[in-house]
Amino acid sequence: MSLTTAETAVARNTIGTLLYSTDRRDTPPRLECIAAYFALIWAIQRARNVFRTFGLPWQSLEAPQSRSRSAISARATKDASQALTWNLVEIAEGVVRFHFEYAEAWSVEDEDAWKEINTYVSADAIRARMQPGSRDAALPKSE
Repeated sequence: MSLTTAETAVARNTIGTLLYSTDRRDTPPRLECIAAYFALIWAIQRARNVFRTFGLPWQSLEAPQSRSRSAISARATKDASQALTWNLVEIAEGVVRFHFEYAEAWSVEDEDAWKEINTYVSADAIRARMQPGSRDAALPKSE
C-alpha cells in the first residue's frame, strides 16, 4: 500500500468522515473506522520505509501552522523529498486524532503500532493543535 492507492484513499475518506462530518447519519461503522485507522498507520509506515530505502531525509510529521495546501506546498518545494509532506501530515493527523478520540473508547488494541508511529510522527504536536471537545457526543454506536 502507498499514499496513492485506492485503499489509502478509502481509509482517508473513512477517517475524515468520522472526524469531520457534522451529521451523525454520515458516520461510518465502527469496524470500518478501525480498519481504516490501521490502513493509514500502514501507509505512514510504508512511506517511512520508502524514505529510508532511497536515503531521503525524514522529518517527524506534525500538523503545520498553516493548513493551506499552497502554504504547505511552498515549503515542500524547498526539498524534493518533502513533495508529499502535506498528504503525510493529513494522514498522520487523522491517525493521531483517531487514536486519542476513539481508540480507548472502542477498545482498539494498537499499542505496538502506536509505539512505532510515535518514533516518526509528532503525536504531541498534532494533539496540541487539535480542536478541543470535537466529537465526544457523536461517537458511532458499537457493532
